[in-house]
Parts: sequence; C-alpha cells; structure tokens
Amino acid sequence: MCRLFGLYANRGVNVQFSFYEAEKSLEKLSRYNPDGWGIAWFHEGWHLYKEPWPLYLSKNAKKLAKDVYGVIVVSHVRFATQGKAKLEKHILGSTKVMFLLIMVQFMIGIRF
Repeated sequence: MCRLFGLYANRGVNVQFSFYEAEKSLEKLSRYNPDGWGIAWFHEGWHLYKEPWPLYLSKNAKKLAKDVYGVIVVSHVRFATQGKAKLEKHILGSTKVMFLLIMVQFMIGIRF
C-alpha cells in the first residue's frame, strides 16, 4: 500500500525530519514502497518533483528535503499494485490531485 505525507502550517516548514529522521520516515517507508516517490509543495507557487525509483535510492531526495520549505507539502511513496514504476503512474502527477491541492489552498486563504 502506498504512503502519503501531508503538512499544512502557518509558515514555511522544512520536511527533512519527516523524510529522514522520524521513527516512520518516508525514507524508511520507501523500503516497503519502492516503486517511486514524489513531493508537491506550496511556497510562492506550486512546485512538483517525482521519480520512478525508491526515495531511499534517490540522488536528489536529500537535497530536496533540506531545501524544501512550504506551507502546504504533500509527499508520496508508491507500492505498485498495477503497472510498472513510471512517472505517469504517480499520484502526484494526477490532475485530480493537483486540483485538490489548489482547492485546499483557496479554502485556507492562500492567494496566488
């Protein structure tokens, strides 16, 4: 089963702890969900990054986790139940998910 991380804060928050230091960090969870990962965050606009391999093997994840600050952050580690690991299968690339994130943004009062 895939794992989803979500964060909403009143100021920009870094995700390094949740990605690498927490007891059930996304890095640890990615060992059981090895079919890709991604992160979307809101800081002066929406940003999206995703890869079709495990977070724990990513060469870019540690730098992103250190550099990402957002008032809204959603991240995902994937366990493929259908299809092979590829970017098109990623939940964070879904138009429906991005629409949902934008609706949350309006509900909490963040303006473009």
